[in-house]
Amino acid sequence: MSAFAYISIVEAVLKLLIVYILTLFDFDRLITYGALMLTVQLTIRFLYTLYCNHYLSEVKFTWRIQKKTVKKISSFAGSSVLGNISYISYTQGLNIMLGMFYLPVVNAARGIAMQVQGAVLSFVSSFQTAINPQITKTYAVGDLKVMHDLIFRSSRFSFYLLMCVTLPLILETSTVLKLWLGIVPDYTVIFVRLILLTTWINSIANPLIVSVKASGKVWQYESVVAIILLLVLPISYVFLYIGFDAWIVFVVHLIMEVVAQTARITISSRLVGFLLHDYIKLVLMKILYTCFVGSLIPLILYWCLPEGMATFFIISVVSVLSSIISVYFVGLTKEEFYYFNNKILSLLRKAAQINR
Repeated sequence: MSAFAYISIVEAVLKLLIVYILTLFDFDRLITYGALMLTVQLTIRFLYTLYCNHYLSEVKFTWRIQKKTVKKISSFAGSSVLGNISYISYTQGLNIMLGMFYLPVVNAARGIAMQVQGAVLSFVSSFQTAINPQITKTYAVGDLKVMHDLIFRSSRFSFYLLMCVTLPLILETSTVLKLWLGIVPDYTVIFVRLILLTTWINSIANPLIVSVKASGKVWQYESVVAIILLLVLPISYVFLYIGFDAWIVFVVHLIMEVVAQTARITISSRLVGFLLHDYIKLVLMKILYTCFVGSLIPLILYWCLPEGMATFFIISVVSVLSSIISVYFVGLTKEEFYYFNNKILSLLRKAAQINR
């Protein structure tokens, strides 16, 4: 892990150096930036290779081609590329489509919404990154029961983390954007709210994706999900063509994410062996109950209180507290509830001993 940390620091420093170098020359900065980024990636790749060859005796480089291995890798990589192409196509396609039907300010609003989404997702990604290797490892050793538990728990807790962070943001989007931007472009508030709701649905997808990749049987999964998400483009185009407002593309995306998530759950259950009934009971129903209970009081306050900074602080605090309380009393299984209770009691005992 220390090597990974050091190499990551080197990568960050080199990328920062690129920014400085771009200010020193008058060449085409876009081409220069691309060439320097390629150089950085090749350098980092070389450092990882050097470390593996020096410290990992079991890792050796040879010029031997194993056809079966190449075939498996090509199939895996091809299906992953299909998923990435699908993502790029519908995200960039929506930008082009909005540019065709509306003024550039709408694209600016979507850009702001995407920035907010990226910032929110970075909060959850560290938690998911810690869980991913464990899901892969448990599948590799054949401990499917533990893997299923990891899938269910990481799905729920990813959603819970996101809910705690984004519930106040969804309710107080207008105030947050005014504080951040000053002048808020048209459509930005509704765009941010819809894209955050889409992120809620998408937050439970990562454990399923990791488990399917661990099985190596990714072609059906990636192709079905890719086709569903690509349908966002033609459906959105039809709605825009017949005169719907710009926010309709986000509604279409939200609905198609629900469909894609249904496909992910169904296909994953077959490929990695968990029961659909268990997933619905231990993940989906828990999430729905927790979301309903946690958002009830903040929604009532949002509808009853006048807009302003005082309301912003009240709703933000109440939303976070309500989310945490609903997760604690509604969102946990019995085993998790007892585990957290014991942890809290243990911490309180230690605090009491220190005070003595």
